[in-house]
Amino acid sequence: MSDYSARAQMRSKKSSSTVAGTFTCTVTDATNGKITMKMPNVTTKDLTPGVYYYDLELYTSSDANVTRLLEGTATVTAEVTR
Repeated sequence: MSDYSARAQMRSKKSSSTVAGTFTCTVTDATNGKITMKMPNVTTKDLTPGVYYYDLELYTSSDANVTRLLEGTATVTAEVTR
């Protein structure tokens, strides 16, 4: 896994060309296959509440190899505490 990087995006529809948010992805332990995937508040605070779709990919330089590791939905709700 040391030759790979990770990336993840979230969209309102799977077919949407607009990215709602980009996760910060870090390979934290290549030997044991650990990846950290986060989306900061500066990104999520501007999202419209609703259901979004995301996936996490491992890729090599020039996208020679791309592997989807994870996919799913995320429900964004409006903030209550300010």
